[in-house]
Amino acid sequence: MDMEKIIKKLGLISGGKILDVASGRGEFIGILMQVLKDYEKFIGIDFSDKTVKFSQKHFKDKPVEIIKMNAENMSFADASFDVVGIQNSLHHMLKLDKVLNEMKRVLKPGGYFLICEMHCEEGQTPAQQNHIKIHHWCAEIDTILSIPHKKTFKREQIKKIVENLGLTKLHTFEYSYPMENPKDEEFIERLKKTITSYVERIRDHEDYERLKAKGEELKKSLKTFGYAPAATLFFIGNK
Repeated sequence: MDMEKIIKKLGLISGGKILDVASGRGEFIGILMQVLKDYEKFIGIDFSDKTVKFSQKHFKDKPVEIIKMNAENMSFADASFDVVGIQNSLHHMLKLDKVLNEMKRVLKPGGYFLICEMHCEEGQTPAQQNHIKIHHWCAEIDTILSIPHKKTFKREQIKKIVENLGLTKLHTFEYSYPMENPKDEEFIERLKKTITSYVERIRDHEDYERLKAKGEELKKSLKTFGYAPAATLFFIGNK
């Protein structure tokens, strides 16, 4: 299983000073804190006031600094970090090439570049397809609200994006995070409530009824097939 290979590979890395781009609620930072061999400090950047405030509180008294910053134009000097990473956010970037070039700029020569991104390739289980469908449905709503959010990429699209970075010693992994019970009733009910509240953000928009009906279809599919995280690609390379 590639998950075990990823953990083993990351467990050999002394992280030093680490940058997490589009850090959100800090999930990727939390994972890296557990699996890296060691580290000095994490810096997470995000453009959302809400998630920045949440993460600042969540990581209080830990070697983590969360900053509101535009990833397209970082204020860090060249070669500032030993590791740079981004998780499930490639499809959130308006100017993806610019963000990735900035990440490469602030990474030290020989430093590690980590990219983790779910994909929407066919052949996944119905429960995983529900994750993808919900994600794309949310993207439609976010786009209406002028929030950068595209549909997720296919496997080969992601690989091409990473290959264009020109990294050395590039390792590519793929895994599906195990879901013990995709039809867990409590979890499914929480997802259904999230769908209900999410669409209400565009109640006054002309697409409200269409997306609300689509949301109801998603709820039915969740009840029938459950939910499981979509398949994910993980890349580890060096500058």
